[in-house]
Amino acid sequence: MCIRDRAWTARNFMSRAGANGLHKLRKVDNQLVVAEQWARVREEFCRADCVLLFHLTNHYALIYGLREWVEPDGVIVRQILTARRGQRPTVWLDWDEARAVMLKWSGYNILKICGSCSLREYAQD
Repeated sequence: MCIRDRAWTARNFMSRAGANGLHKLRKVDNQLVVAEQWARVREEFCRADCVLLFHLTNHYALIYGLREWVEPDGVIVRQILTARRGQRPTVWLDWDEARAVMLKWSGYNILKICGSCSLREYAQD
């Protein structure tokens, strides 16, 4: 395992349209587009070499977990585990609410922070 010589990168992963980010959110996104955005978050969250950092209202917090289920009436529920205050994972925030936060201001977004090691470092572990 390498940590000492790890190369770190940070990118604005998801933000509202008009802001700098790999994936753009819009108020007019339909359910298919929202589902695709959720899939991108889930895909990046599952990477072993990255973490997602949510800049929500005046606060930065890690995304600690994701969950999704279908209610008996067919409603799909998607949530992220994060923190509204402090850094402990204390709230399951609905994805629709997280999107609404990011749509409020171009500075609210999800950052993707990744680290990588050289092949030489892997060989030494």
